[in-house]
Amino acid sequence: IPGLSVPLTGAMDLVEQDFTPIDFKSAASKPNADSAMLDHEIQLVSYQLLLEAIGETPSKLDLIFLVKTKTPQVIRISSPPADEHRKRRVTALLEIAVTGIANERFHPQPG
Repeated sequence: IPGLSVPLTGAMDLVEQDFTPIDFKSAASKPNADSAMLDHEIQLVSYQLLLEAIGETPSKLDLIFLVKTKTPQVIRISSPPADEHRKRRVTALLEIAVTGIANERFHPQPG
């Protein structure tokens, strides 16, 4: 991925036929759509960057929540694909994490 000093690898929960990456989440209460997309932006935009690295462009980025309430719900939240500004911001955040780990200033927690 351009701008990243190490290769980014990972596993996506699901990629639909139109190359929409989907990440499944569980929650104890109904998620707020705006904050959910912001909370998971690094992960979703990383998925988009990985898809673009193989020559595909997703039409949207999706989260699917299994809400574990008295009456369980499945809630799908979509956002448009990241623009260049969002992609640069996420790449910069990933690079900051990589640099911190390499310089032993950041110790990721398992899980």
